[in-house]
Amino acid sequence: ELQIKEKMYLTGVSFTYSDEVIDNLILTKHNFEEVLYLDYLFSDFQNHPQSDMVKKTLNISYIPGLMKLKKHYTATNNQKMMKKCDALITKILDDSGRK
Repeated sequence: ELQIKEKMYLTGVSFTYSDEVIDNLILTKHNFEEVLYLDYLFSDFQNHPQSDMVKKTLNISYIPGLMKLKKHYTATNNQKMMKKCDALITKILDDSGRK
């Protein structure tokens, strides 16, 4: 068996393969707090033919990383970031029709 599953680490919206153990929570926090700009979820900066497809399918890829962060913020009692994760998760699920 290749044991690839044990070497895959959720780092936000994707997984990272590593032979070495990595702290994927730090990478996930960095990606969601400093790399990804999710303001577009709450505003229509532009309208294009694929807007509905993005809302219904692509934005769902944020959910696993947001759930990981919400769990972390719950454990550390960071109310502000817990609420932010909740708002993002709710918005994505509402827009996708999957709530």
